[in-house]
Amino acid sequence: MKTSVVVVVASCLTLLSLTANAQFLKSKEAQDYRHHGMEFIGDNFKRMGHMVKGEQPYDKEAFIKYANLLKTLAPLPFEAFYKGTEGGDAKDEVFSDPEGFNKAKDKMLVAVDRLAAEAPSGDMKKIKVAFGGVGQSCKACHDNYRKDD
Repeated sequence: MKTSVVVVVASCLTLLSLTANAQFLKSKEAQDYRHHGMEFIGDNFKRMGHMVKGEQPYDKEAFIKYANLLKTLAPLPFEAFYKGTEGGDAKDEVFSDPEGFNKAKDKMLVAVDRLAAEAPSGDMKKIKVAFGGVGQSCKACHDNYRKDD
C-alpha cells in the first residue's frame, strides 16, 4: 500500500514538473517553487543523513524510501530556472552561465541516481560514498549558483 502511494505521488510530481514552465505567470512564483522544492530535497536528505552519520539507527527500508523520494524530488526545482525567473536565492550566474549550471545540475542528478541505486544494498560503506557524492554536488552548485544568506 505504501509503495502504491509513493508511486502515485511520484507520478503526480513528475507530471507537475513537466508543465512547470507554463505555470509561472510571475517570476516570484518560479522563485518560490524553486525554494520550496529545494527545502523538500534538503529535509529528505537530512533524514538520510541522520542514519548515515549514526545519529539514529539505520533502517534499510526507510532509507530506500528516502533515496527514491530524493530521486523524484531532485529534478523538480530545476524546471523553474529559466530566463525571466531571475532572482530569489539564484545568483545571476544561473542565467548567464546556463551551460555550467546545467552541468552542475546533471552532476547532482547522477549522484542522486547513484545513491538510490546503492540504497537497496544496505552496504553502509557504499551508501556513505554515494551520500557524500550527493552532498558534494549540492554544495558545489550552491557555492557557485546560490546567493549567500
